[in-house]
Amino acid sequence: MERKEIESAMEAMLFAAGDEVSAADLAAVLKVSELEVRSVLDDYADRLRYEQRGIQLIRIEDKVQLCTNAEYAGWVQELLAPQRTKPLTQSALETLSIIAYRQPITRRDIEIIRGVKCDYVVQALQAKGLIAVVGQSDAMGHPQLLGTTAEFLRCFHLESLADLPPLEQMLSEAAAEEAEQLEVELETPGE
Repeated sequence: MERKEIESAMEAMLFAAGDEVSAADLAAVLKVSELEVRSVLDDYADRLRYEQRGIQLIRIEDKVQLCTNAEYAGWVQELLAPQRTKPLTQSALETLSIIAYRQPITRRDIEIIRGVKCDYVVQALQAKGLIAVVGQSDAMGHPQLLGTTAEFLRCFHLESLADLPPLEQMLSEAAAEEAEQLEVELETPGE
């Protein structure tokens, strides 16, 4: 087996393993001496450093592992960081509230309550995993029935739908907030 082939095979095995691997294990799989494996590993590590590659070969006791070059850690972290989700829009929150309190409910019933089409909002909520189709109505055309998901419960820190605040409380709080906002607007002098 040629040196380049040994190096390529070791690189593939180390990449696939993810964890540290002993030179003895590499030698056994490749059916070459451990001394030859160590020599190829040394050359490989030197070349990765010289070429300033994005990966490096590190030694952990008598084992080796492919790791990200620390120089590029910031970029790797940025790529792998949890994606920040955008907050739900007012229309999405309204639609989600209707579904949560009235489920199972058809899209048409949501539109009647909100007074506007809700196709896009329903699709967005489904894409976020907050709602799902939970059945079909017996009404003409058998429209889909929508309901909340376990992801909805997780996102809103609820154990079950029984933990939702009573609808009357929600309505009174919303009315109080709307009245407060109206008072602020009335107090603000016109321009």
